[in-house]
Amino acid sequence: MKHYEVSDEYRTGNETIDQQHARMLDHTQRAYQLFTDENMLFKCADINKILEGLSFHTAEHFAYEEEYMREIGYDRPVSYTHLRAHETAANL
Repeated sequence: MKHYEVSDEYRTGNETIDQQHARMLDHTQRAYQLFTDENMLFKCADINKILEGLSFHTAEHFAYEEEYMREIGYDRPVSYTHLRAHETAANL
């Protein structure tokens, strides 16, 4: 399976954040592959493992990115909007 590289267009310049994005994309791709597999019903444990990993890495990423934004004094209105987007995504 392909390990995702974040394209230059979407790179943040923060290697940790870019690696976190790549890990989340890896989990998403693995989930897609399983959900499109005709034998998916027999792979519940695999699906649960992928979804748990995606959930863990997403929460880890959101916490790291939010702290990073605070540390660098990211523009408050944009930061607030970005944090609300994280909350919305976390509740899906």
